[in-house]
Formats: sequence, C-alpha cells, structure tokens
Amino acid sequence: MLFIVCLLSMNNVYAQYYHFEAESDGSTIYYTARGTSATVVSGDEQYCGNLIIPTTVSYDGKDFSVVAVGSFAFSECADLNSVSLPSSLLSIGDYAFYGCTSLKSIVVPNSVTAIGSNAFDGCSNLSSVELSSSLKSIDYHTFYNCRSLRTLEIPNSVRKIGDMAFEGCRLLSIVSIPNSVASIGAFAFQGCSSLESLTIPNQLASIEQYTFAGCSRLTTLEIPSSVTFIDEWAFYDCSGLKTVRIPSSVSYIGDWAFTGCDAITSVISEIVAPFNMGEYVFERDVKKKAILHIPAGTKEAYQNVTGWDFKNIEEEEPSLYNLIMWAKDGSKIATYALAERPKVTFNENRFAVECAGVEIEYYELEELARFTYEKDSETAVSNVLKDGPTFKMNRESILFTSLKEHSTISIYSIDGGLVIRKTLQHTGEYTLPISNLTAGVYMINVNGSTFKIVKK
Repeated sequence: MLFIVCLLSMNNVYAQYYHFEAESDGSTIYYTARGTSATVVSGDEQYCGNLIIPTTVSYDGKDFSVVAVGSFAFSECADLNSVSLPSSLLSIGDYAFYGCTSLKSIVVPNSVTAIGSNAFDGCSNLSSVELSSSLKSIDYHTFYNCRSLRTLEIPNSVRKIGDMAFEGCRLLSIVSIPNSVASIGAFAFQGCSSLESLTIPNQLASIEQYTFAGCSRLTTLEIPSSVTFIDEWAFYDCSGLKTVRIPSSVSYIGDWAFTGCDAITSVISEIVAPFNMGEYVFERDVKKKAILHIPAGTKEAYQNVTGWDFKNIEEEEPSLYNLIMWAKDGSKIATYALAERPKVTFNENRFAVECAGVEIEYYELEELARFTYEKDSETAVSNVLKDGPTFKMNRESILFTSLKEHSTISIYSIDGGLVIRKTLQHTGEYTLPISNLTAGVYMINVNGSTFKIVKK
C-alpha cells in the first residue's frame, strides 16, 4: 500500500491544490485565489497547445485579477506550444515553465518584477525571450540549458544575475548586460560557447567562479574598473580569447582563472602595484608567447612578484588623461591633459586635481556641474567656456577668441614666478605664443579669472 501511495505521488508531483478552474479560448486554466487576486497553478490535467491567460477571471460571481504564475504551474508540460501572459501579471514562480520543451518564445509583460529560480530551466526549444522592463533580477537557473536561445536583451531594471542563470545556453551569441547589474553569480554564463561579444557591467565588483567558463568564441575581454576580484576558473576554457585587459582596480586573481585560454597573445595590465598570484592563472605556453603590457616604470615591480613571469614584457608609454569640467548648461568649461589618472577633490569653493605630486587648482566653480575622464587628447586645454575669457590652447600658442581693450594676460610658473605678461591695446582676437615655455604646469590669469594649464 505504501508503495502504491508513493507511486501515485510521483506521477502527480507538480499538481497543486486549486480553488477553481475557468475556460480561456477553449483551454482550461486552474487558479488559486486570495482576496481579489488569482494565481495560475497546475491542475488535474497538463496544459498543452496555445494558451491565453486572461487579465481577469470570474468565478462564483466574483472577478479576480490574474497577478501570478505559480511555482510549477506549467512544469514539464511538453506539449505546451505558446503562452500569452496578461498585462496584470506581477510574478512568475519557481520552475513555472520547467521542461516545456515545445515552448519557442515568451513575452514577459512589463508589469512583472520577479521571475523565480529554474523558471525556464530545460526549455530546450525556447529561442526568443522578451523580458519585462520592471524585472529586478534573473534568478538561479532561470534559463539553464535553454539550448536554442540565441539573443537576449537584459533590461536596465535588473540588478542581479544569479548562479547558473544562463549555463548551457550554447547558441546564445548576443547578450546585452546593462550597467545596472551589480552582481553576476558563479557559472552564470558557463558553456555559452556561441557568445561572441560581451560587455561586463561597470558596477560589478567581482567575477565569480566559472562565470564565463567555456565561452569559447570570445576574442577580446574588457574588465571594467569596478572589478577588484576575479575568482578561480572565472574564464576557464575561453579558448578563442586573444586579448585581455585588466584594470588597475583588480587586487586578486584566483588560480586557473584563464586556464585553457591558449589563444591569448596580449595581456594588458593597468595595475601599477602588481600583487602575487598563482603560477597557473595563465597557461605556461601563454606566458611564453603572449606579450604582457604594463604601465610605464613598473617592469621591475612585476618581475619581483609571482605569477607575472611572462617572457615578453613591454612597458607602455604614459597615457594622457583628459579631465573635463562641464558647465550646468552642458558646455565644457575646461579640459586638462594629465600623464596619469588624477586624484580629484572639490568642495563648494575649491576644485583640485593631484597628479604626480602636482596640484592643479580650479577656482571658478559657480557654473561647474560635473567632471569626466577621457583619454588621449592632443591639447592641454581646449574650448574653455566661461563668462569673460574664451580660449583654446595647443603646444605653440593660446588663442583668445574675444578680449576687450586693455585686457591683461599673466602666466605664472607653479612656484608663483611671473613668466609672461601682456596687455592688449585693442578689442578682439589675440594669439599668445607659448612655444618657449617648457613643459609643465602653469597658472594663467585673464582679467582676474584664474585657470591652471598644462603645457606639454
């Protein structure tokens, strides 16, 4: 008798208690009810064919709003071809569509904020998914082993991608991960062997074990400056990877993180103070043939720590960083070209930039709205827009586009010594030669407004 009870229980493992059933376009749908809300659940018979779930359902003289697809509701409904979800829907439960092998596409309405774990696990023919713009996270195993899924756009509302969320999606070639995502779990994209390009979101602090393992078609990898931790096996067997860029923010790389990445020919490390890491983070053959590009002046430091023992190490030329200050009207106030990433501090009255022991101060803060960084500019100061002087600068001269008669231009060295002083005798455009100035930092005063400039 006990054996028979267990057998019957196994045959109906996903069946749920339901309060009522109702017809929708010729199909029977089972519901539970609470207050004025209804949840779609599994019932006496498996769902099949083409199903349309209504926004409201009536029973016993009452109307209920359909707000959820319950856990296991359509689980292993192998003959379910399509499901139209209502705009009233708020959530999709765990294992809701697990093993729906005939399901080819799904549109999740924008009202949905939560999709449970394993919700589409094993939907092997699911090739098209449109996610809700209100979705907060993609949970554990949500699209695990969806072998036909080719492209996916993750909405900006998503903050987290769970462990193994897309593992085994072997045809997934394009996935858009927005910068809103701050967490990606272990194994999340393991085995996505068709993935050709990948943008890692710039809020991500760590890359977990096996997160991108087996993404064999990736050729280049840009790790954002938000990442500080790369765990073991993170990019294991990314056999097509040729170029890896590691930002200066990274302070740990686990063993075997790039094992199986035999095609790497270039590793670009922006780390100024290299740390000890395992001998097998990169393959031995990769260390023999690939070029390790490192910041200028750091070669000795790299040679004195473990794990960075590449045969070919090249120091890069110093980069130029543009520090751009923007006005509230969207225009550029000033652009400073600096030889390294600067340290910026400011308050209500003072804006300071510290770079290689030199402090550059910008005092005119009334219109300053924000600042940004850009790389590789040819001019030290360009398009300086301010009430009063407007000027552009190159290596040879400073062009003032409009100055009044008797305007005074004074340039001082960093220690306060007067270098150039010129008083104009007419109104209009004026070019001040600076080719005789040596490279360095100077302070320029134009009719009482003070700026700091860099002469290269």
